[in-house]
Amino acid sequence: MSKITSLADVVGRDQLIKKIWRVLEKNSIVMTAERRFGKTTILRKLNGEPKDGFQVVFFDLEGCETPEEFLGHFASRAIGLAGKQEKVLAGIRSFLMKIGGTQIGNLIKFPQLEPDDWKLVYRNLVEAISKSAGEKNVVFLFDELPYMLQLIEANERKNGGSGLEALSVLNELRASRFSHDNIRMIYSGSLGLHHILNSLRNTDVSAEPLNDLVMIEVPPLDPAFGKELAIRELAENGVIACESHDVAAEVSRLSGEVPFYIERISAKLADSVQPVSSKEVGRVVDRVLTEAKDEWQMRHFQSRISDYYPGSIEGADGRAIARADLANEIITSLVHAEEPLGIGAILNQMKSRYSLNSKQVLLEMLRLLELDHYLVSELQNESKTYRLAFPLLKRWWILNN
Repeated sequence: MSKITSLADVVGRDQLIKKIWRVLEKNSIVMTAERRFGKTTILRKLNGEPKDGFQVVFFDLEGCETPEEFLGHFASRAIGLAGKQEKVLAGIRSFLMKIGGTQIGNLIKFPQLEPDDWKLVYRNLVEAISKSAGEKNVVFLFDELPYMLQLIEANERKNGGSGLEALSVLNELRASRFSHDNIRMIYSGSLGLHHILNSLRNTDVSAEPLNDLVMIEVPPLDPAFGKELAIRELAENGVIACESHDVAAEVSRLSGEVPFYIERISAKLADSVQPVSSKEVGRVVDRVLTEAKDEWQMRHFQSRISDYYPGSIEGADGRAIARADLANEIITSLVHAEEPLGIGAILNQMKSRYSLNSKQVLLEMLRLLELDHYLVSELQNESKTYRLAFPLLKRWWILNN
């Protein structure tokens, strides 16, 4: 998450936020993007500056590992919206005392519950919130929801369970959207929800709890806004530039117009000999990208591949191809390509490297790499082509592989 200290500091997201409010009039949302693209900043902007006719609650779910912890966090943050629904609130407090839960101020904690118990409390609370809102729409902003679901699944499996509690949470959230016309939700997080659902689909349970949601991707900033942010960050860091607009444009370009990296590059330039030139921007970026301490944690993009794509497929010669190796090779091919590559060109390279003849296998891997924000697809002359998603990753990959 970037270091935004005031909602007024948010640059270049007005049109995206208008689109989100427009979608929320009728639908709920899955908001996707690579980490550090500003998803949490946008959620905080929505929370801090709600549109007329909406009530908004922000939930940071990163630390929740069980449905009970989720329920406690949800109740602690949302109970104030229940307003004058005293009968429901009294029932929740009575149940809390009966099961040995605690409430200190607005902080509520539940012990381990039977599945039907936590669901009942959640349903009653959402019912009270929905009624209290009247004609207004209520928006629950669930930040790091995929990470919470991953922790819930892992925690249950560690204790010998089926891992289906995560699906139960998703299904309960979906049911509350259908039960109440004025309840909206935004799911957000850096880990793609498709990883959670793929894991759940390996069970005998049907898992389609997201098919009512509208997917909105947070893009990099428009170059003009990236330059605007860079000018501000350079000034705040006391950087003196030879040609301020040229240096700012180079900071924005090398960052891929990603706010987090614009801020980090600008801060690093404060340590350079002043005044700073455009060439110095590239030298500073390359130095950070090749340092062993990996300050910007770029190595994560490569190290997570084995977790994202486990297992293997069979090549044309009968030998197993690790899915992680195939993903890594596709990325490497596109890193070194001077222009976007079409499906046929990529398949030919994979045939040469791995004896991969299956176009369907390749298409599925390309789809997943795009969902995980490694690749971007676009149409050129009515043919689909692929390129790396943002320049800083390409630069790091070339320098470190």
